[in-house]
Amino acid sequence: MTADWLKELGALDCGALLTDASLAARTTLRVGGVAQALLILERIEAVPKVLGICQAAGVPWRFLGAGSNVLVTAGSLPGLTIATGRLRQVMVTGPVVEAAAGAALISVVSSGHGAGLTGMEWAGGIPATVGGAVVMNAGAHGGSISDHLVEALVVCDAQPARWIGASELAYGYRHSALIGSGQGVLAARFQLQRGDLAAARGRLAQALAHRRRTQPQGKNAGSMFKNPPEHSAGQLIEAAGGKGHRIGGAQISELHANFFLNLGSATAGDVLALVEWAKERVAETSGQQLELEVRVWRADA
Repeated sequence: MTADWLKELGALDCGALLTDASLAARTTLRVGGVAQALLILERIEAVPKVLGICQAAGVPWRFLGAGSNVLVTAGSLPGLTIATGRLRQVMVTGPVVEAAAGAALISVVSSGHGAGLTGMEWAGGIPATVGGAVVMNAGAHGGSISDHLVEALVVCDAQPARWIGASELAYGYRHSALIGSGQGVLAARFQLQRGDLAAARGRLAQALAHRRRTQPQGKNAGSMFKNPPEHSAGQLIEAAGGKGHRIGGAQISELHANFFLNLGSATAGDVLALVEWAKERVAETSGQQLELEVRVWRADA
């Protein structure tokens, strides 16, 4: 990374620019290395210029929201990591809730309720930002982002950001066309509907209670694996003897076997070793091939 590259970014006045910044501190697993450069974004309109500088310098980039579905390996993650956590604006227009990428997903639900809108109560307990949830098609309790997304404000390279309809995003189970595409989500619009607020708040309370009852707290990245067709990844890992299995400071939760915990001293290597162990055990015992839901960002050793 050249000093000129950094100076160009710093001159944009679009947020704090840090070098060798810890990413473990910015992910819910609390493991991994550092970002070669980290931009704490404060102005959406500056993003095309930021990506233009990266593109001209041949520097890779990526967007980071809550870090709740990311595992960063040890070392230095090359290029620019753009943290969207300060982009939290939410507004309601008619039946549509528009939220910036860094807004917590629960804020879409609560803002909707404030305007008499319901429908996304299933999302209340998901510890994700809007940007990450749109990219991954986050879901729970039978609902998913693709059920409500109208359009997303997407940016790629130095081109101006543009609104893209949900039908263009090729949504599937924990999948969208945005994954691995080099594009980033800056905002999204969700369609809700007028409904019984008392009933909606009851559904939200039930979703939150279910999450507290069935999923572990502490340092984890949410569901580690996608559910194979007609199977539960957690049940497959449990049947393979995985509950409570530990490698180094990482452990498979005894409450829900699809959650991998950092007990406090885990390294990214411990977590990855536990992932491989679980995949091998499930393949041996059930013949099922587990696929990661968590995204692995590989740093340079």
